Order: sequence, then C-alpha cells, then structure tokens
Amino acid sequence: MIGNSYLQGLFEYSDEDIGLSHLLELLAYKDTKFIDSLWDEPVELDSCTEEEIVYLTTCIPWTCK
Repeated sequence: MIGNSYLQGLFEYSDEDIGLSHLLELLAYKDTKFIDSLWDEPVELDSCTEEEIVYLTTCIPWTCK
C-alpha cells in the first residue's frame, strides 16, 4: 500500500501510460489538492510492494538525462 491516495489511484490504473499521463496533468495544472496530499499523506515505503516501489521510482524515458 503506497499510503498516498492519489499515487495509489494512479498506480491502480490498468494502463501505466494513462496513469503517468494523469500524473503529469496533475503536476502541469499545479493541482493543489494533489500537491497538498504529498505532505498530508506521505508515501509509506515500508508498506509498499516491490511492484509499487518500481512504479514510484521508474524514470520516465523523456525526463532521464
């Protein structure tokens, strides 16, 4: 369990690309509820499955240097 309801919801999308696109939209539009949730609902790495950790730490190809 990721701990943050927004990130958990994005992880649960059946298509990873759609989830990442939605995440980028939240960031691009500076969604304050999402941004505030990062402080109010921190990610619980100790409770994450290996698959969730990979999802949270995967580098989006076009952002990698």
